[in-house]
Amino acid sequence: MSGQKNDKYSYGWSDPGGVYGRMAIQQNLPNYNICFHKDGKEIGKLDFNSGTLRFEGNADESAVRFIEYLSAQWSTRLHREQAEAMRLLAELVTFELADEVELDDAYRKGFNDAMQACRTMFLKKAEEKERAY
Repeated sequence: MSGQKNDKYSYGWSDPGGVYGRMAIQQNLPNYNICFHKDGKEIGKLDFNSGTLRFEGNADESAVRFIEYLSAQWSTRLHREQAEAMRLLAELVTFELADEVELDDAYRKGFNDAMQACRTMFLKKAEEKERAY
């Protein structure tokens, strides 16, 4: 194999009785490349398959694609976390003034209505975030 890259694992054996002859099992090695594409064409590649990391292609354009990919991944995660936080806040905003508390009924109704409005707003925003992603 001098100078050539082996892209398969291979194991072989011979049948001493001669019934099956020589048998071999092969499995392709995993591909650890990260490829960058633009308009359906590969513009760059990080090659992790050998002992040395190599890059081939247009570094500037590949870097732009890589950052765009990371941005999209983090944006999606951020929106999911915001939706979860809004649902949690909606659960936490459960306090309502009971009839036993000696307050004016109009104040109690206004406070309770405000709590319900907060829950509704948080749940609506959470649903919007979840639909967007």
